[in-house]
Amino acid sequence: MIKFSIITAVILGSILTAIYWVFADAIVQSFIDSPVVIDYGTTMLRALIISGPIVGVMFIFINVLQGLGKVIPSLILSISRHGLVFIPLLYILDYTVGLNGIIYTQPVTDILTVIISIILYTVVSRGLVEQKAMR
Repeated sequence: MIKFSIITAVILGSILTAIYWVFADAIVQSFIDSPVVIDYGTTMLRALIISGPIVGVMFIFINVLQGLGKVIPSLILSISRHGLVFIPLLYILDYTVGLNGIIYTQPVTDILTVIISIILYTVVSRGLVEQKAMR
């Protein structure tokens, strides 16, 4: 069931990312008519959606870990996206890359958090298998 959920999340995330990518200009233009702001807004919107195809995987693992009663790993994932990873990365990328670093902080954070979620899920599931084998 987890595999199906991940495949579905990646497919739907990819479709929605493609839609946002294609219509980024129109979406931004619906809020403002300044060409300079539209250019920046389009760049920012496209940057934010880069992780769209995989970000759902993180949410699946957060929910799976909660369902397994693994509160601490689930909490780590939940706070990683907006705290443990995002805030330090925001400062690092701003310092090293400038405005583009700020723009790309969220998708980089999402990608790193997905990697962390896969690692945490793998560790927890192996631990559960070992516990079950010992019984």
